[in-house]
Amino acid sequence: EKEKIAAEKKKVQEARIAAQKKRAEEERVAAEKKKAEDDRIAAEKKAEKERNAAEKKKKAKVAAEKKERAEEARLAAQKKLEEKRIAAEKKRAEETRIAAEKKR
Repeated sequence: EKEKIAAEKKKVQEARIAAQKKRAEEERVAAEKKKAEDDRIAAEKKAEKERNAAEKKKKAKVAAEKKERAEEARLAAQKKLEEKRIAAEKKRAEETRIAAEKKR
């Protein structure tokens, strides 16, 4: 009878230990899964941040190029106006000179 009780206690103890081991293994696996998921989310966030930074840099570059082209166009237009003004001045000076010669 004592042996039967001792064997039963041992069986119960072994079952308890096995349950603890199983629970510990399940917790370990769950922790690994959670870490893997957290790492995946962190990697996605990092990739998104890098994409956003690249896009921002690209937009800034495009804006700078657009601004530069606008400045070049403005300078070209200004140069053209200056050339027209000079040509008009020369024409008026020539006309004034010719008029003065005719008066003589």
